[in-house]
Parts: sequence; C-alpha cells; structure tokens
Amino acid sequence: MPQTDVASWGKSDHRGDGLHAPMQAIAGTAAVTIASRPARNPGPRSLATTERILASAEALLRKHGEKFTLGDVAASGRVSMASIYSRYPSKIHLIQEVQLRVLRGLREQIAEGLRQVASEGGNLEWRATRIVEIYAESHMARASIIRAFHAVAREDSSLRVRGVETVQALVEAAASALLGPDISATAEAAMARLQMIAQTLLHALASYLGFGYSAGSDGEGNWLAFKDMLARMVYLSAREVLETSSHQD
Repeated sequence: MPQTDVASWGKSDHRGDGLHAPMQAIAGTAAVTIASRPARNPGPRSLATTERILASAEALLRKHGEKFTLGDVAASGRVSMASIYSRYPSKIHLIQEVQLRVLRGLREQIAEGLRQVASEGGNLEWRATRIVEIYAESHMARASIIRAFHAVAREDSSLRVRGVETVQALVEAAASALLGPDISATAEAAMARLQMIAQTLLHALASYLGFGYSAGSDGEGNWLAFKDMLARMVYLSAREVLETSSHQD
C-alpha cells in the first residue's frame, strides 16, 4: 500500500464488492480521541443547544476561517458562554468537534456516491468520470471550511491526524471503485498502483482548492475544464494499470 501524501495537511507546502471495506472506512468515525470531553446523557434541550453551537461554529469557520472567538459563537448561536464551556473547554476542542462532523459528512456523501457507481455498472471511463465528479464536488462544497481546518492543523496534531486518516480512507475507496469488476480484487499490485492514482487525484484537488497552500492558490482556472482533465488523467492511468495486470494474470 502506498504511503498517503500528507504534505498538504496542516503544512504550507508547495510542492463492485471490493468497495465494501473502503466505504465502511470512509463512512465511519475516525479513531481520534478529543480530550477533555465529559460523558453526558443530554436531553432534547441540551441536544438542541449543542446543535446551535456546532452549526454556529461551522458557519463562522466557513466564513472567517479560524479567526473567530467563542463569543462570536455564543452571539450567532444565541447560546450562553457557560453552555459552550460546559461542552467544549476551549476553542480548539470546539473546532475538533466541527471537523469530526464535517469530515463525517464528507465520507458519507462519497460513500453513497461510490455505492451508486458500483450498482450502476459502467465501463472504466464512465467510472473514472463519476469518481472524479463525486470527489471534486464533495470537496468543493466544503472548500472554505477544509482550508480553515488545515490552518488550525498546523498547531493541532489531532486535526492533522484525522485529516490524514480521512485522506487514506478516501484513497482506498477511490482505488477500489476504479478496480470495479475488471480484474480480481486480490491483484495487490494493481490496487497499490490505483491507490497512487487516487492519491494524485486528491493532491490535485487539494492544490486547486487551496488546502494547505498559499493564499490565492485556490480556485484558479476553469472548474469544469479542470474536472475533465482530472477524469481523463484518472481514466488513462487506470486503464494502463488494469491492462498491465490483465496481461500478467
């Protein structure tokens, strides 16, 4: 299995059935512990307050990046500071919880899209185009908040670890979806090379959307043309891998 390219996470660096296991990984919860979160059995009002806090923090992260205060969260969410501190001892704890929520949504959206790809069939070129579309649009919809997470991850290892785990799960899921029914899922050499292609796809999206890169690098160029180029790259690279593997069998 190739090493996940984690350069962009938290750093400013310029540089069919086989789907089941990867999709379980990307739809699940990353195994990263958030410290100092007390166990509780909240009632309906408490859950509603928690939701307002998280929704407010998420909206602020999308709009302002990490440059907000807990006072801003309290004001926009119409909650008290005491309600925030009883759940999240600090701003970083709150951001950790929002990241968990956002990445869970990202994984679930992609997993559902890949389930549809597997159920609908289609040749390799069709699969490559659909996979690129699913990955590109799911990341574009969360681009501003993922950029904020990258900024915070430079100082917080738990955000960085969860980001890396998510990237690896998405790489494995995309590779499995590309493999499809063309050859046996036991072809380890093919899977490793397909994961490298998926990793290149995610790295290209990270560069275009400005994840971990310098300000102003995000969103340059034509989005539709960029997706078409990525789909072509993924298709041609995967075709070479699968044809090579089939000749070796």
